[in-house]
Amino acid sequence: MSHIPSPQNTNPSSLNEATINRLLDTHIRDQELKLRELTVREREIEQQAKFATKTLEAEMRDRAAERSHIQTTVRYRLYFCGTVCLGLMIFCGFGLYQNKDALEEKMITIIASAGFGAFGGYGYRVYAEKSSDEAS
Repeated sequence: MSHIPSPQNTNPSSLNEATINRLLDTHIRDQELKLRELTVREREIEQQAKFATKTLEAEMRDRAAERSHIQTTVRYRLYFCGTVCLGLMIFCGFGLYQNKDALEEKMITIIASAGFGAFGGYGYRVYAEKSSDEAS
């Protein structure tokens, strides 16, 4: 029969008290290191959350300012168009009052031609922008 050593530890002095204390110290230091790493990671996540919040707030302010600017621009355009239309109506009314019908017809023809030209140019620009967006 062959002699097979038993699975038991043959040297009982290898696990003395000093070795166990070193293992425990190493384990404690490892746990402390993991705790520090978790604390650092927690701070990192908090900083990222603060940064994301500040970024979103800045974007909201920027978009609010952009909307306000667009609203103001549209308002001024509408005021300008309304003033021009009111002036033309007053001019046409005064011309009709003075019996200048031929002048009124020519003014209406010129204004209508300019309006249709502007409308056509705007339509062409929108069409050109759409086709360039689809091409890219």
